[in-house]
Amino acid sequence: MADPTINQPPKAEVVDNGTRIVTSRGRNVWLILLGTAAAATPNFVHYKPNTDVYESQTFIQPWSFKSRLILNAYPTDIVSGWDNFIGSGEPEPPFIQAQKGSLPVVLTQNVPYNPAQDIQRVKRSTHVDPPQEFIQPQRSVLQTSLRPNPPPAGDLTTLRRKPAVFEEARVFDWPNKPSWFVTLLPTEAPLPPPPVPPPPTPWPPPSTVTNLPGRGAWELPGGQQAIWVFGNGAFLMTVKTAASAYTPATFAMKRVGTLSTSSGPVGIRDNGAGGYVVIVDGPNGYLYNIKTQKFTQISDPAFLGADKVAFIDGWWIFNQPGTQVFYTPKSTYSIEFDASFFALADAATDKLVTLMENKEELWLICEKHTEIWYDAGGQFFGFQRLVSTMLQVGCSAPHSLTRFNDAGQDGLIWFGRSDRGENVVIRTRGFEAQVVSTPAVSDEIATYAYVADAIGYTYQEDGHEFYVLTFPSADKTWCFDGSTEMWHKRASYDPYTDSFHRHRSNCFLNFQNQRLVGDYQNGSVYQMTRNAFTDAGWPLLALRRTPHIWDGGARERVYMGSLQIEFAPGVGNQSGTGYDPQVYLKTSRDGGQTWSQMFARSLGKVGNYLNRVIWRKLAFTRDGVMEVRVIDPVKRDIVGANLKRAAK
Repeated sequence: MADPTINQPPKAEVVDNGTRIVTSRGRNVWLILLGTAAAATPNFVHYKPNTDVYESQTFIQPWSFKSRLILNAYPTDIVSGWDNFIGSGEPEPPFIQAQKGSLPVVLTQNVPYNPAQDIQRVKRSTHVDPPQEFIQPQRSVLQTSLRPNPPPAGDLTTLRRKPAVFEEARVFDWPNKPSWFVTLLPTEAPLPPPPVPPPPTPWPPPSTVTNLPGRGAWELPGGQQAIWVFGNGAFLMTVKTAASAYTPATFAMKRVGTLSTSSGPVGIRDNGAGGYVVIVDGPNGYLYNIKTQKFTQISDPAFLGADKVAFIDGWWIFNQPGTQVFYTPKSTYSIEFDASFFALADAATDKLVTLMENKEELWLICEKHTEIWYDAGGQFFGFQRLVSTMLQVGCSAPHSLTRFNDAGQDGLIWFGRSDRGENVVIRTRGFEAQVVSTPAVSDEIATYAYVADAIGYTYQEDGHEFYVLTFPSADKTWCFDGSTEMWHKRASYDPYTDSFHRHRSNCFLNFQNQRLVGDYQNGSVYQMTRNAFTDAGWPLLALRRTPHIWDGGARERVYMGSLQIEFAPGVGNQSGTGYDPQVYLKTSRDGGQTWSQMFARSLGKVGNYLNRVIWRKLAFTRDGVMEVRVIDPVKRDIVGANLKRAAK
């Protein structure tokens, strides 16, 4: 407890059966006794020094006085002092040895309680406003019999109650000296070791496997099997235990084949009645016989390679990479090829990038334009261009293309470009193309050095349709919500380096009423659900920032009086990490350039459904931004938020 000014410890003396505790730099004192059952006598109303503090009662000083004392009868032996909060800093309590006297004053390391989480930071003023959980209803200062103030539920301290013996403490004003957190140890006997709090759930170590990216997945006819590609392996997923009314299905994986490549997305389609699955990885193609489970590489010289494959009316359709050519097998449901069964996407001169089926139409998306073809049943080649439907927009990344439903209309969505610009996300409605990326999203994507490897997939959840767009080289993931038409970032949080990376999903499959994704590194398959609150054991860090808070007219200073956020309350876990889940707020007064420290509030322990998350007396600002974070593995839905503000 060294004084940083004079490098001398503050006094802590035994007086009769009590202890004098030095606190305060001035007259604006806020002292909370946590532990030893205590009360303040009416003498403290007049702010006299050497105030006697006794057991089992609480006194609250009226607003008219310059100082306030709050004492709580906690079931532990901890005394915490704090005064004159200035700026965002807080004193760091040093470690000291026992002081003289029979009642030693020490700072103990085995007390996990952090008073900073319970004490609201305020500037120097004529009074301070403690949290409501420390306050009894206002009573007259003339009362001589004060009611007990029981401790709030869920005290985080660990020292145990002394056996029916209470020490007396004397508190007096010592101007211009800092106060620290101190612990009073009993005089009659040492306390037994404190109970060990529930340990936090450990985070798994970083995976040492980095060469098994999930490259693609496809559900087979009947919905009981699926094909996955991880690294250079093709795997058959089957249902191990069927879903019941109480448990979801579980799965088994078996390797069925080997590819010649180990990275990069693949295209997968089956041909239904033909009984085969085809996989393409760019230069190569592979066939999987669903019935016999035989896996072979396509060796037909008329097979020209492909990045993507589509299926319409019994036809597989492939693109030849780096050309305008697209082609099919020589007949429907066939696995044999004929060099004459091809056509060119030549409505313009740019090359074909990717393709996909959509409502029995074949969409051929080139570098700067898009053509729409259909099955015309031609004798020598089945497909024909649908005239007057060409779109003057192309594609920057072949594997960003996926199907997307917009307001009940099935269409496509992809990362696009044209002869006028690029770095935009395109959504189709009928035969029209619309830009859905905002200027802010496009502006950040424009900073990425390489975007041609972007990967996109869509999924539905709670009535929302999401388009997830990942840029592997840039290590970023964006997500578009088609219901709200709003964008957000998705990331995986590395707790070991305190850094964000792209979302872990690299491919998606809706299978057996579960949304499954393949990891981009380690060959894992995850269920993506809102009922999971960790990222395969690692913490999920949720972050939300407010818009700029300012007076848009005269740009007067705005006082951010209080921020209340309505979360789903009472969501704490029974033990371990998330037992008392916290939400953290930091504020910026210069438009998000610099930030304050974090201010924590509880989301509510399990069953605490009346808990409120509120911060008061935040700041004056001309351009304020607030950021909220939740990292505990609990539900963190934001129902609403309310900021009380006033222009000054």
